[in-house]
Amino acid sequence: MCPLAPASHGIPGISWIPDSRNYIRSFSKDMRKLVVHSSNSREPGMLLLWDRDAKTMDPIGWFNENLDPDILADVKAVEYESADGTIIPAYLTLPAGADAGALPAIVLPHGGPASRTDTSYWFLTQFLVSRGYAVLQANFRGSDGYGWEFRHAGRGQWGGIMQDDVDAGARWLVDEGIADADRICIIGWSYGGYSAAIGLVNSPDLYRCGVGINGVYNLPQFIADSNEYVGGTVWSRHIGLEGESSRSVSPYHQVERFESPFLIIHAQDDHRVRVGQADQMYKALVKNDKSAKLVKVDHGGHSMVNAAARKLLLDEIEYFLRENNSAR
Repeated sequence: MCPLAPASHGIPGISWIPDSRNYIRSFSKDMRKLVVHSSNSREPGMLLLWDRDAKTMDPIGWFNENLDPDILADVKAVEYESADGTIIPAYLTLPAGADAGALPAIVLPHGGPASRTDTSYWFLTQFLVSRGYAVLQANFRGSDGYGWEFRHAGRGQWGGIMQDDVDAGARWLVDEGIADADRICIIGWSYGGYSAAIGLVNSPDLYRCGVGINGVYNLPQFIADSNEYVGGTVWSRHIGLEGESSRSVSPYHQVERFESPFLIIHAQDDHRVRVGQADQMYKALVKNDKSAKLVKVDHGGHSMVNAAARKLLLDEIEYFLRENNSAR
């Protein structure tokens, strides 16, 4: 893979295109000029102007030209077997120069859950790797990009098959000799925050700690909130575990089963997952004498879009990991 760099570092040739994620972001009325957004694991994102008549594609800007690609890590595609033998595609990122053996590790399930991880740059992955952690991002059943059957298999499997696939990834890291079995933490965002919490419930022996970012913890409440919106019932009918009460896989209703510390980070202005989810979860954990911390971000929205929100997010995660799953 050829890492891309700002113009001041030298313009790369167009041979990089097959190894990057490329999207058309805008185009002229006659479709003769297009703006392409390109990214890979070591390039946070660049914009190029594609001129179809001149047959040129020239860089016109970078999302973060001050971020040196040489300090970033490559993301490698891997796969492993889940508990029932299903092959789960995933992405593994290792610290540069680190020996892939008995590393502290982070399992990082994606949001959605109908989404997916790929080789594109993501600030959280690269931050964790820069701090010495191996990072595994699984495209568990229910993820996009692998056909209808694979995606449909995740419906009604919150805390079920989808979580089995995530937990199997943690065990694979240990079996492959990549991770130290006693130093694995699970961190997730949105649905991934739910996955982090239910992972601590279902597999307390597997994870040393967990972090939920704008996560879902009280499933009955989340279903009720979702049903307030147009089309919400279409989405909410697949939340929970088929054949079970939603409470059975609701972390808020299973707090007595927590054994590991849990950090909750939530934006006050998150309109997709209301901050009440974080408040309720934190209060329930404290009431049950569990180790928990709640950090509220004033402004950031569901994706923590501004620099201040992301800095606070990363600072809190770094401190929490140093205390509970140190890479040193």
